[in-house]
Amino acid sequence: MIMCMFKTLIKYSQEAKLTEENKTAELNEEVNKGGKDYVPRDKYNDTKEALKIANEKLLQIDTDAEKARVNKLSEDGEFQKVIEAQKKTIESLQPQVDDWNNYKSKEKESLLGKLPEEKREAFKDTSITVLREVVAMQTKTVEIDQDNLQGRGKAPYKNLGELATAFGTGKITQATYKKEALKFRPEKGLY
Repeated sequence: MIMCMFKTLIKYSQEAKLTEENKTAELNEEVNKGGKDYVPRDKYNDTKEALKIANEKLLQIDTDAEKARVNKLSEDGEFQKVIEAQKKTIESLQPQVDDWNNYKSKEKESLLGKLPEEKREAFKDTSITVLREVVAMQTKTVEIDQDNLQGRGKAPYKNLGELATAFGTGKITQATYKKEALKFRPEKGLY
């Protein structure tokens, strides 16, 4: 069975070589106006399609060969060798799996600890990614500018008196005083 597949593979590779040689010869015969070799679109599409078909056939041959190998091993009683090889692979990867599971559980516990107790039960089965987003939304703080609460957002001085003191002591110029004093005037419509 395996020999048959190898013969088929060799046949397909020889056909691909022949078609490639023919394409190369045809390519050299055709020259565009600029004098450079080119491949017409229809020939390119044909070649691309033939390559796609050849790759699909090769993939099918590989799949069939693997199935044949497993069947042969099972018939010969050597299936245990395949099972042992898979077990060794699993055992070599087990420490990485354990580390990943430990990380996930610790991260999940940490994130659940940041949520209020009444919400922990609802989110205990969610993924870590979703839990991170929920915790970020829960712990998001809104920064409030205290100066804006006191009405100082418009001016660096609390009131016109502070502004006058700064002008009187020479900390600011007259132009700055006039500009800052405009910020303390009441806006129209307030009274």
